[in-house]
This record gives sequence, structure tokens and C-alpha cells, in this order.
Amino acid sequence: MNWFRKKDTQDERKVNHPNDLQIGDMIDFKPRSIIPPDLHGVTLIVKSINTYQYAERTVTEFMLATDTENISMCCAEYDDGEWVTIGKEVSRAQVLDLFNADDFALLFDPDEYANLQVNKVDETLDGWVADSYHQSKQSSNGYFYDHDRRSQGTSNFEGDSEEFMLIESEGSPDDYSISVEIWENGETDVYLEVSFPASHIENYWPSEQ
Repeated sequence: MNWFRKKDTQDERKVNHPNDLQIGDMIDFKPRSIIPPDLHGVTLIVKSINTYQYAERTVTEFMLATDTENISMCCAEYDDGEWVTIGKEVSRAQVLDLFNADDFALLFDPDEYANLQVNKVDETLDGWVADSYHQSKQSSNGYFYDHDRRSQGTSNFEGDSEEFMLIESEGSPDDYSISVEIWENGETDVYLEVSFPASHIENYWPSEQ
């Protein structure tokens, strides 16, 4: 009797798409110009999976970690195919370096649509920033769940969620965007985002667990 039978390869989980990802899986990106330079040749591991729920859609967020930072990633299907959006959170100091403070403050004015010109780009943000942005959406409500709800379906907005407001700005070129999340406790998170076809993910490695 063979006590050390090899694992049946048919039982191994296959990962071929962003929506297949689970905690512990790893990916990397193809060396394309739209991919920020700090992610070239870098392997990212899924550290957590969260859920954003809006009135019209539910979005799964994969938090990816490198050796030095955390990156968010979401996937969506459009008329021209499937795209992923990756995001990097920036500090208040970085925001004030990038944009005029008065212009950025217009994002929070319900009677205005802000136009943002980029002043200065720190080298750590190379490849993450467009030349300019215009506000595409004033505040809309959303609900954040700090867990994966893909197997649970939609919710009636009750339970273990946290409400927030979302403000979005589209970049020029439109592969770039900014998302501002305003939380009930007054904290504000700002993300620089880059979107590209899901096919720009080069490799998927399932977790060994």
C-alpha cells in the first residue's frame, strides 16, 4: 500500500480570474505602461477580501500586499470587456502636494463639481496620477463590509456594515480616477486609482492551504 499517495491534481483549486481569488492567493501584472512602475515584477498576495455595497451594485475588494504597501483591487465588466481597478491610499500631505487645497475642498461642496490640476507628483506615486481630474459624481451612500460576501449575495443594508459617502473624480486620461470615502466617524480616505483590462494580470497562484 502506498502511504504517500500524491494529491490528485484534479482536486487542486484553479485560479484563472480575479473573481476566483481567495485570501492567500497571489498574482502579478504584465509589464504594461499603464501598470504603475512600483508594481512591475512584484508579486502581490491577497491579505483580505471586503465588500462595498451601493444601491445599484455590489463590489468585491481584494486587498493586495507587497513587501512595502497595500493595494486595493476591484473587478467589473463593461461593454468592452472585464477591467480591474487598483487603488493606492494617499495621505493628507500627499493630497496637498498633488492639488491646490481650495480646489480639492470643492469636492465636498454639494453645489460644485471640482476640477483638479496636478501640481507636483512625488516619485512614490509615479504612474498613479493623471494630468488632471474632474469630479464625476457627488456624494452617494454606500455600505462597507469587512468580509467577503460573494457567497451570501446582496444585503438589505443591515448588520455588520459601516455606512460611508463616496465622491468620485475621473482623470484625463480616463484610465485614472480618484475615490474619496467619508466615514461616519469623520475620517476621510483618498485613493488614487488606475484601471486596465483584467488580462493585464499575468499569473495567478492559488494558496497552498
